[in-house]
Amino acid sequence: MKLGTLLLRNAAIGLAQLEAALRNQVLYGGKLGTNLVELGFLDLDQLTEYLSELSGVPALTTAMIDGASAEIAAKIDGEMAVELGAVPLFMVDGGCAVAMVEPRDRFALERLHGLVGPIRPHVTPELRLLYCIEKLYGVSRKARFVRIAPRRPAEVVDVDADTDANADRRRSQPAGGLVLPRPVTVEPRRKRQTSLQPVAPAMVSRSMTLEQAAAHIEHATRREQIAEAFIEFAHGRCAAMAVLLVRDGNALG
Repeated sequence: MKLGTLLLRNAAIGLAQLEAALRNQVLYGGKLGTNLVELGFLDLDQLTEYLSELSGVPALTTAMIDGASAEIAAKIDGEMAVELGAVPLFMVDGGCAVAMVEPRDRFALERLHGLVGPIRPHVTPELRLLYCIEKLYGVSRKARFVRIAPRRPAEVVDVDADTDANADRRRSQPAGGLVLPRPVTVEPRRKRQTSLQPVAPAMVSRSMTLEQAAAHIEHATRREQIAEAFIEFAHGRCAAMAVLLVRDGNALG
């Protein structure tokens, strides 16, 4: 079962919220849970609980991050922590407690086992792991992943206070209040009668060959460049074209 399916089944989010998060994920990347938190549909603690239920792995707690051992964390460096999506925290029950985004990632588990011994994985959202990596290794998070502090409440303004600005505004008003203009009704234009038949648009010249399009796609570094190659190749060949971005079994156009 996928995270989105679990959240919908438990009525934690609605279908429209899931679709919005998937669109956000296609545009900006990151995990689905990260996008749900960024959009305000879930908080981190809720997401952690659902990830634990989904994976069958205990959840990482804030207390575990606070109790992390610098000596154990130093068994890997910050670059490897980012690559594996995992941070070793401390020894417990004959193994090493490790914070992991993907606790079933066999490759990451094997790499970590060779470095720290038996693993006791604890699942955590992407946002919390990046905070943990920044705290233990000094690897700065991107601005996107830094939690924004709540805004200060707006100051209460006394709209009836007789300030100079309010006094000027009142003096500029007519005595009887604003006078609105009379409503104007515009009749729709009559359809012009014509005996001419619609003319099909002429196909324009084709601006890109198949070989050129293939070369553009081969050397593209972003998905937008691939989409542009499709569009240029279709120009002059197709009357219409739909481009779908497929990610994790979901297609968005």
